[in-house]
Amino acid sequence: GRQISITRNKRKISTKQVKHIQSVMKMIQKKNTKDIKQELENDGIKLSGKSPQLLKDIYTYSKLCGINIKRE
Repeated sequence: GRQISITRNKRKISTKQVKHIQSVMKMIQKKNTKDIKQELENDGIKLSGKSPQLLKDIYTYSKLCGINIKRE
């Protein structure tokens, strides 16, 4: 079986970090799916799905949260 662990972070976010997150979110909204898919493949994340919203969600988490997704 697979082992999954989840931790919760209880830290405050400063206004500078909020502005950074908002700017990254705006940048992601403007990108097209072809560019997002290419960048994710460069990071080692290969996707076969065609849902643009799912692509943007995965891209957002990989850029903002530093989450690395690895295929097993």
